[in-house]
Amino acid sequence: MLENPRRPAVAGMFYPAQEKVLRALIGEMMAQAPEVAPEPVAMVAPHAGYIYSGLTAAYAYKTLEKTTTPRRVILVGPSHRVALQGVSVGNFTSFLTPLGAIPVDQAILEDLCREPDVTANPTAHIQEHSLEVHLPFLQEALGNFTLVPMVYGHIRPSRLAELISICWHPRDLLVFSSDLSHYHPYLHARELDSQVHRAVLSLDSKAALGCEACGGIGISAILDISRKRGWRPMLADYRNSGDTAGDKAKVVGYASYLFHSADGES
Repeated sequence: MLENPRRPAVAGMFYPAQEKVLRALIGEMMAQAPEVAPEPVAMVAPHAGYIYSGLTAAYAYKTLEKTTTPRRVILVGPSHRVALQGVSVGNFTSFLTPLGAIPVDQAILEDLCREPDVTANPTAHIQEHSLEVHLPFLQEALGNFTLVPMVYGHIRPSRLAELISICWHPRDLLVFSSDLSHYHPYLHARELDSQVHRAVLSLDSKAALGCEACGGIGISAILDISRKRGWRPMLADYRNSGDTAGDKAKVVGYASYLFHSADGES
């Protein structure tokens, strides 16, 4: 297969485009996050610009252990710019960031594309930030890994969970991308976001779907998966843009949720 890298769309906007600056910023945020053990089997983390949501994301990524043994990350995020039915896995051989290239697991993408609601059309990926902003964190926190990139549009959460089950294997890391409420006054936003916390911590996928989170379908899907597998959720960090780099009149909410296996599965 000819090389077809997916090039960064939001480097220099959502996060620094210079390698040294980006590594230093991620290092600073990771240093501020506490140690949490054990490593989760899945997580939900935010996808805004790093000055807004980077510290909350660091609370999730601080939990990962660097390894020389290749890992695989199934990265799942909503489409913001392209109307999409089902899921796009793209047709890329790698995803590029200022920190280097991340290889894509071509074999599993071929399996997924046999499904009627999965496409290799790359359009939904080209300008999408919901996956891209996680990649530098994964590169710094995890080290050696391959990627399964899944951008979803109109799809039932239960169906998204089914598609993930096709490609998930033990030792894979599931990362779901979502911000929470958008553009409400500070206190009202906290009230709205507390509804997401309750839904996640009670594994209530229906309630999660009714909350104001741009990645609500993905959150609902991981709650379905967690309920079936007995994974335990926890809230690692919550704040909003009024706490970080914005005013409190119209804020966006951010949370990192971690999911741990009860039986040592990882």
